[in-house]
Amino acid sequence: MLKLVADAHFMVGAAGQLTEAACDGLLNAYGKAEGSVGYVCLVYNHWPTHRDEIAEENEERVAQGPSPDECRSFMLFSLAQEERRLRSLRRKVIKRKPLERERQAALRELDQACLVLPPEAATNRLFRYETAIERQLYRALAELERLQRGRAAVALSPPGHPDASPN
Repeated sequence: MLKLVADAHFMVGAAGQLTEAACDGLLNAYGKAEGSVGYVCLVYNHWPTHRDEIAEENEERVAQGPSPDECRSFMLFSLAQEERRLRSLRRKVIKRKPLERERQAALRELDQACLVLPPEAATNRLFRYETAIERQLYRALAELERLQRGRAAVALSPPGHPDASPN
């Protein structure tokens, strides 16, 4: 679109008007909605070349309409505005491309990580096994502490005390 608009801008600047092909290209790209670049170029490109036909229909309308130089200025202004807008958009897109590449790379890494993980059912089983093993560990630690407290109590009790039996 930028090339289309830049070429049209150059053509209007050099020749004062657009060719039919250039005008059709703008209409195809921007449509015929009032105020669009395609519409503005169609109207102001058509006006100077068909001024005589319009004068036959309504002389007053021709007198109120813009001169060929004004038509050229309107088209140049409209095309220059659109060219600036498109260049600004292109700069934004260029800035976003590295971010988009990073996002795509992160999504690929995430997909790879998801492929490495086991299915949900297997993961749930692993969590249950882990919980059971942790419980066994805590029971064994509690038993160990109980036994160590018992040995410490035996070692601290005086000899001949009834609790001091080795069994």
